[in-house]
Amino acid sequence: MFCTECGHKLPDNVKFCTNCGAKLDSEPEQNQAPMPTPTVNYQPPLAQPSTSPSSPMVKCRECGANIKQDARTCPYCGAETETSAEIRHSGGLKSFLVEEVSDGSSGVSAQTIKTLAVIVIVAVVIIVGVIVLFSHGGSIVESFDKKQAYRLAQEKINEQLLSPATAKYPKLTDEMIVYEGEFPIGDYDFDVYLISSYVDSQNAAGVPVRTYFDIEIGLPIDEDVEKYYHNVINME
Repeated sequence: MFCTECGHKLPDNVKFCTNCGAKLDSEPEQNQAPMPTPTVNYQPPLAQPSTSPSSPMVKCRECGANIKQDARTCPYCGAETETSAEIRHSGGLKSFLVEEVSDGSSGVSAQTIKTLAVIVIVAVVIIVGVIVLFSHGGSIVESFDKKQAYRLAQEKINEQLLSPATAKYPKLTDEMIVYEGEFPIGDYDFDVYLISSYVDSQNAAGVPVRTYFDIEIGLPIDEDVEKYYHNVINME
């Protein structure tokens, strides 16, 4: 006999389809007359050895009947088998990761691979950025403050030169500037840097001269404060 829902071939004595779980109507129709059995000379074929191994039997967890291990429902009580539950639970993940390709075989879709690759790349970039920010954030701010202090020092030294338009300063190095600390000066607190460097410029006669200087520059800690502190210690 065959299932009226999915067409799966079934034994004659079952009440439920082992493939789709549909309940089978095993009662014969009362108004249908039995068909006569034709008499034919039938020679049964010789039995051929089975080439496929038989499915192992397991017990139904509801009624205890012996059923095939690969059956999705029990043919006697209609209960869902463990095999069917595993297929149903894993179906969502499989449908997300695996799809049918054009030749009928299953494989991971190219779109899924691209999506996962983009997610991984973005995650790596974010992680690297966070690491760089936390490990070098302080040094980046400190480097900016040193450059700003050196620029302000040049402005104040230029005010002492006879020909500031000809002034040429060397490139800032770590040896030229020292962070002295945080100090209260007047009504505000400043980060004070000591800068020791030189400047090449022309004197009144137009002759190039080199002047060495030491100057303190204080940057306000409060961003709303627009003033800065300076103190020329030495120029020679």
